[in-house]
Amino acid sequence: MRWPLLALLSLSGFIIVVASSIGQSIDFVPPVEFGLFAVLPITYYVGIGLMALSMTLGLNSKNEACFFMQALLLYLGIWGARFLFTANPTIWDSYMHYFSSLRMIETGTTIGEGIFSYSANYPGFFLLGATYGLMAQPDVLTFLQYWPMFALSVTTLSMYLFVRTYLNKVDGRIALLVILLGNVWLAYHYSPQSLGLAMGLLVFVFLEKKGFYWLILALAAFTYVTISHPTTGFFIMLALIGRQLLVLYRNMRTKGVKRCSGVRRPTPAARSAGWWTGIQARRSRPCTRHRVRAGA
Repeated sequence: MRWPLLALLSLSGFIIVVASSIGQSIDFVPPVEFGLFAVLPITYYVGIGLMALSMTLGLNSKNEACFFMQALLLYLGIWGARFLFTANPTIWDSYMHYFSSLRMIETGTTIGEGIFSYSANYPGFFLLGATYGLMAQPDVLTFLQYWPMFALSVTTLSMYLFVRTYLNKVDGRIALLVILLGNVWLAYHYSPQSLGLAMGLLVFVFLEKKGFYWLILALAAFTYVTISHPTTGFFIMLALIGRQLLVLYRNMRTKGVKRCSGVRRPTPAARSAGWWTGIQARRSRPCTRHRVRAGA
């Protein structure tokens, strides 16, 4: 099937999904087995079905841009249902985090006490939100309601680039669909983790490219993760160490042990990340303990 028809089919399905949300303002989801999906209109599933059909027919299409658009629209349609059909942002974290960004706009400072100390120790994401809020001055509820659609799009792009970097065309497409459709653990509401995974994956995508320009982009993405979301930064550091060990092992196999026996000193980026995570951000520990106790 030709890619223009596949694109039209996916786009038609997404338009049906969006149209089915017009006039819908769900304030309460009954405690039923499928939650929100049990109360959505039948037209929503018609749109999802069209996008799924288009994705199935175009799994072996030669047009990469069309495949990415199909995956993106299907992902937005499924995981964006909460934000399309509910009346207001449903996760309280969104309000708390945006309050920290508003504090930056109003006073130019961060809050270093209690549960708000997160923004004082990892200000990257909040500074990004404050910059946008200062320049665009959006309606708060509208911004928080539709921020997840932006985060979903960025995450889909980073996942696509990641699998295409390490896998061939067919395996990469299958892996992308498995990740997207099985992705039930990520948070897309206004929070540091909404962009954490996306930036973390881009670090590896940029590192696999050759050239100084790509190295700068990798350092920028890694810096953002380090000063924005400590959990993602920790796992990215472990993954980078594992990647470097694999590269060293491969070089030892090809060049010999003697020529690869030297161990380089930690790069300035690694030292800076370790300093920020281990020393500068230690003030966030009371916040972490507070959340653990509250969850318990």
